[in-house]
Parts: sequence; structure tokens; C-alpha cells
Amino acid sequence: MYMNTTYSTKQSAVAMRKRMSDDTNKYNFNRKRILDRIREGSIPQQNTTKKYDISNAEVNAIRKEGNHPPLVVAFAPSAYAPTLAVNEETKRIQAQYLEQQQLTKKRQGRRTETRPIVQKTHGRTAWENT
Repeated sequence: MYMNTTYSTKQSAVAMRKRMSDDTNKYNFNRKRILDRIREGSIPQQNTTKKYDISNAEVNAIRKEGNHPPLVVAFAPSAYAPTLAVNEETKRIQAQYLEQQQLTKKRQGRRTETRPIVQKTHGRTAWENT
């Protein structure tokens, strides 16, 4: 059912496994991979910036090398965290939508509360005719 893991016997693969067995080498190798991805335009996760001790200034300097715009926040917010950076246009649209919803509710409230239906039945309302 379980198969034994066979590793490559190539000299380069053996050297890499030996090098990655040391935690410091593994940390430095992974940190360099993260920095290379940032240089290509990727935005790191918050946990990654903490784990590999990557500062906002360092992220922006590396993004500048790759001709990418700097970030206000040096990490991508997780899907479950509240949105950290909502631009001004989005805030304006949200406020405008909320205001429109409140105005619509006020208009609907006036219509139903103050206007009885009046038919041409000698000035009486529809409720009095029934």
C-alpha cells in the first residue's frame, strides 16, 4: 500500500537535500524566493512578511526594482480580514448608494402614511365605500 520514497541520486539533488536539511539555509532560500516573487509584482501575505521579517520599505524597494508601483500596505489582506485599503472612489460610491437607499425609504414612507385613495364618490375615501 505505501511505497518507499526513492530520492534522486544525482549529485546536485543530493547536495540540495543536504543543504536544505539546515534550517538557516532553508529560511534564506525561501526568503529569497519570496523576494523574487515580490520583484515580479506579487503582493506577499501578512504571515509571510512576519515570518521572513520583510518590512514595508523593503517590499517597496524591491517592487521599484521590478518597475511596479509601491504599496501602501506591504501585504495582501487575507480573505477573512476586513479590507485595509479601500480607495476614495469606493468610499464615495458606497456613501452615495447608502444615501440613495435612505432617500428611497423616506419617500416610500411618505406615500403610504399620508395619502388615502380618493375616488369620485362624493369625496369619500375608498375605505368608506367598502
